[in-house]
Amino acid sequence: MGAARPSLVTDLRQLDACTRAASERVAAGDEADGAALLDLINDKAGQIKQRLNRGAEHVAFA
Repeated sequence: MGAARPSLVTDLRQLDACTRAASERVAAGDEADGAALLDLINDKAGQIKQRLNRGAEHVAFA
């Protein structure tokens, strides 16, 4: 059996956590760590967008 995929809610929570962490790092003056977290944010946002697009395709063909 394959690994379970995280739900959209889990993805959104992870995105929120990364966004908060990046804001805290940048506010503390750690731009390098904040920039690394921004890369993670962009990746997670892309995953969420793909998930939503797939969901929209399923609804359109239902």
